[in-house]
Parts: sequence; structure tokens; C-alpha cells
Amino acid sequence: MRAVALTLVLANMAFGVVPPPAYVGSWRRDGAGKPMPCDNYTVLRDFQTGWPGKCLSLTQTNHTANKTCAETCLADPECTVWQINDATGCWVGGAGIGKGAVAEKCYGREGDLGFVLKGAQRFQHGQVMVVLDMNATWVDGLYTLGIGDYPNGTEGVARCKAACYSDIHCNFWQFGGTAGCQVETSTYKAANPPVMHNGTAEAKALVAGQIIEHYCESHHAVKESKLWLILGISWEAFSGFASSWASSRPCSAGARRPSPRGPAPSSSRSRNRRRRSHS
Repeated sequence: MRAVALTLVLANMAFGVVPPPAYVGSWRRDGAGKPMPCDNYTVLRDFQTGWPGKCLSLTQTNHTANKTCAETCLADPECTVWQINDATGCWVGGAGIGKGAVAEKCYGREGDLGFVLKGAQRFQHGQVMVVLDMNATWVDGLYTLGIGDYPNGTEGVARCKAACYSDIHCNFWQFGGTAGCQVETSTYKAANPPVMHNGTAEAKALVAGQIIEHYCESHHAVKESKLWLILGISWEAFSGFASSWASSRPCSAGARRPSPRGPAPSSSRSRNRRRRSHS
């Protein structure tokens, strides 16, 4: 389905409105409908390695210890960012414990030089698969993070991509034009199916963008293939049918009849079966 859908996207680019590719977005949910936790994660940005982490628009929690704040965010697959400071404690972003908060201005905090952090990280829960690298295509309905204080286009693309990769509700991100960075969030969802354009000013100004899927490998058990067994049974059935058909087929005129020799002794057949069973 995905390959067919992507082919349709490429084949219809000239018509202005691009048919969306099929994607799963298959993060599994529990019986209550909540996204299931995932053991796999990646630290995309870290205060300890130079990321400012001064994000605005986060949600405050009642945790005050650095480790507890980080673990709380890791336990919630919808948590995108955590930060902690001595004055006000732990803050998080995302649709779960973050209550829909979208982390913004994480590098400059709008010039707030007096804000001092103890720690901050941006997480990617599970794995990300790229469905399509967009080219001259713009998706309607996404959330605008804005151009912000990006030093250059390359850094802006990297930050925009990280914002989407850290949110399991984000299947689209795009960067370019006057909008800067736009991402899908739990509250700013692309239409279903998404509306995608290639003839607008935004589409022509696109610098980079992707359609992605979030998934957790530990949610999907790998089962042993039974193909060898199916093929073996099918071959035995076919061989038996072919042998029976050949022995019952009447000989045509002029054809040489088979030798009247009987089957091999039973002891030979037994030995042959034993050899085959140990091969």
C-alpha cells in the first residue's frame, strides 16, 4: 500500500493537490486508549552536551529532583521535553503529562538571560521511519513553531526535524518560507487524508520536510516464519499428485510401456527414508 501511494504522489505532482501517501502511524495503545510506554528511546538534545533547553510553553509538574523529572518524561511516550530548575522545579512538554504543551523557544527563551537550568533533554520515544522526503510540497493544518532564533537554514531544519521526531503524534514536519518550522501535534493535526499542495508559494519555498511514522519495536513481536513448512507440504502434495497422475495415464499409440519391474524391496525404501530423515 505504501509503495503504491508514494507512486501516486509522484505521478500527480503536476495537478497542484498531491494525494497523500498511506502511512500507519502505528503507536500501539492500551485498553484505555492511551499510547503504550516504550523501552526504546533516543536523547535528541541534552543540556549536559550544550543544548540550552530553555523551552517556553511547558507544563509544570510536582517533581523537584532532576532524576525524577527525567524518568517521569521517559515513562510517558507522549512527553517530548523535560527541564528542571531550582526556582520552579520540573516542567514537561507533550500531549500526556505535558497536557498538550508544545516546547518553544528552547534556545533563546525570548532573551531571558536570568533563567538558570539544572537539566533538560528532548527525547525520541521508540523508532522513526521516514515515509517520504518532501520536495516542493506543503501540508495544510500544521502548528507553526516559527523561524525563531535559528542562526541558519541548516540549523533550522535540524531543530524542526527534532521537534517532530520527539512527538509520537507528529507525522509531518516542514521548514521554509515565511512560516519557518511547522509540525504536526496532538492538537494541530493534518486533515485525514492530509491536504498537500505543490503549487503554492509555501510549497515552492520549502527547504526540507518529511512524512514519518513513529513506532516501538518492543510492541511488535517477531514471529518465526513458517514458509519452509508450507513449501515442504505443498511440494509433497504436488509430488504425490504428479506421481499418481503419471502412473494412471494410459499410454499413447506407439509409446513404450514402462518396465514391468516392481517397486524396490521394502528394506531399501526404509533405508532411503532413514537417510532422508537425517539429511
